[in-house]
Amino acid sequence: MKILELNAAYHHGGASIHAMDICKGLAKLGHDVVYCTIGPRGQKYQQDGYRVETLQQTKKTAIYHYFNPYILYKLKNILFRHQPDIIHLHNINLQSFSLAILFYSKIYPIVWTLHDVWPICMIGWPEPNTCAKFKQKCAECPNWPQSIVIANRFLKEAAYKLNDFVITCPSSWMCNNLIESSLSKKTIEHIPLAIDEDLFKRHNDKEIHLNYAVPGKKTILFSGGKRLAGSLPAWRKGWSIFCETLRQLEDIKDEIHLLYVGDEIELPDDIKVSATFVENISRKEMLPLYRSADLFVLPSMADNSPLTILEAMYCRTPVIASKVGGIPELVEHGKTGLLCSPTDSEAFADAVRYMIGHPGEAKQMAQAGYEKSERHQSYRKMLTRYENLFKRIAEKRS
Repeated sequence: MKILELNAAYHHGGASIHAMDICKGLAKLGHDVVYCTIGPRGQKYQQDGYRVETLQQTKKTAIYHYFNPYILYKLKNILFRHQPDIIHLHNINLQSFSLAILFYSKIYPIVWTLHDVWPICMIGWPEPNTCAKFKQKCAECPNWPQSIVIANRFLKEAAYKLNDFVITCPSSWMCNNLIESSLSKKTIEHIPLAIDEDLFKRHNDKEIHLNYAVPGKKTILFSGGKRLAGSLPAWRKGWSIFCETLRQLEDIKDEIHLLYVGDEIELPDDIKVSATFVENISRKEMLPLYRSADLFVLPSMADNSPLTILEAMYCRTPVIASKVGGIPELVEHGKTGLLCSPTDSEAFADAVRYMIGHPGEAKQMAQAGYEKSERHQSYRKMLTRYENLFKRIAEKRS
């Protein structure tokens, strides 16, 4: 099959990683795959058996969330050259491919994988994180003027009604949200995320050339992510709650070490734990960070199905995370990790103390997490499900 994968940005957290994992896997299965994304300069190159084409976009405006003629015109040339059997969309907002990309479903079969709630909300992740006003068509939105909310809803509902496409979701949580939204009449399939196990195989210690562990201390790993459109996702990942958690661990500050990975961020002056900040690191280089950590902590305020949790589990690193979104589908409390309320820093501090004080149980949970990730979040199984879905939709269209 000829498959065109589209995502708003080459480096855009889990969405871009997931898209590229699919590209690599399907290319290995013999499919002709092109990954198209948007960046500050145009590029064309080959990687991992598939082609990458970056469309240049130097200017952005709010209307590009909904209609971006500049990018759609450039994309038309790629479609003419590639003639895909299927278009697989990921994030289309962020002033990139825009909502109007759905109108290409008149010509090509489209599958849209949803990584956040932008398709049923004003933004990808609303504040507060518990907001579910999309069930009432975003009436009385706490963050946006009602006129803008109405326009947003009108444009999205019109695009959904006028176009035929299939939706996939990485979590049951997201699927359940869509059932009560303007996308409820679409075909919705739950295809769990998975990671390319080859990147996270357990190597011998001698093969890990970087070691971030500090002798005599328990290393706590926090992933803040890369800055996008001027915004650092660390706030959504619970950085403020994590800092408050560290304050509550003041009595054991000399026993713990913070390992932060992501774009630059400052640790508040009143937090006196030792810390290492790692920037500009590739995904392949994450292995020694997971292996160096005694705990991976993710106090997300909102999330779908975080790849970092799967990666930590596959590396047998004990996980403490928030009980939000699709995270409880990955972390079973007391079995494959510990879950806490996203705003309860005291609960997170207690969980850290428990994991540190019960290393045997922490190890058991980490092993159970590894077995679950290997058994239920199989990379091969994920690829097969996408491959079968693409073939079914393409055959039905033809």
